[in-house]
Amino acid sequence: MEYAVIVRGLTKSYGGVPVLRGINLRVKRGEFLCIVGKNGTGKTTLLNAIAGLVEYSGEVMVNARTVGILGQRPALYPKLTVRENLDVFGRILGVRNVDLDLIEALGLKEYLDKPVEELSHGNVRKAEIVCTLLGDPDLLLLDEPLVSLDYESRVQFIGLLRKFKEEGRTVIAVTHFPEIMCPLCDRTFRIVDGNLKEESCSGLT
Repeated sequence: MEYAVIVRGLTKSYGGVPVLRGINLRVKRGEFLCIVGKNGTGKTTLLNAIAGLVEYSGEVMVNARTVGILGQRPALYPKLTVRENLDVFGRILGVRNVDLDLIEALGLKEYLDKPVEELSHGNVRKAEIVCTLLGDPDLLLLDEPLVSLDYESRVQFIGLLRKFKEEGRTVIAVTHFPEIMCPLCDRTFRIVDGNLKEESCSGLT
């Protein structure tokens, strides 16, 4: 069986306070996995460890051609327009042409030439989503992807995620919206006392 992500004995502390206590996880290629729960339980820390954005003890192995990371904190250049941001990130990833259908689907076309600092939180989030999907990643790490999106935009993005799942991409998503995300999930986990506990989506929606 081929795995996209393998985590062994992952531990992480902040200021001497343990947040993750020996996390073990195997994510199969093409699997859609959700992590739910309250703030402060370590969901973002686990995602950042998999992404290689924080130091940790233990072992993380990622088997993916390209990885798309959507974090909670703004990642765009505020003074640049959406188009200019896409150009910058596209150059970094070696992407020449942006998927205009994706921009159209998210309702972002009319904002392409506006500076990011002038956009609503929802439209900034849409621009971040487009940047995350540059390079056609086969592993997506999504931290609260539905935050700041209105109902219609959430529906549109869920449709994109469903398409990615059908294409066999691997997705690990942290979410406060299990009632929306869980129908897509193959497995759902909650972090309890620093350890992963698998839960049924039916009990979360």
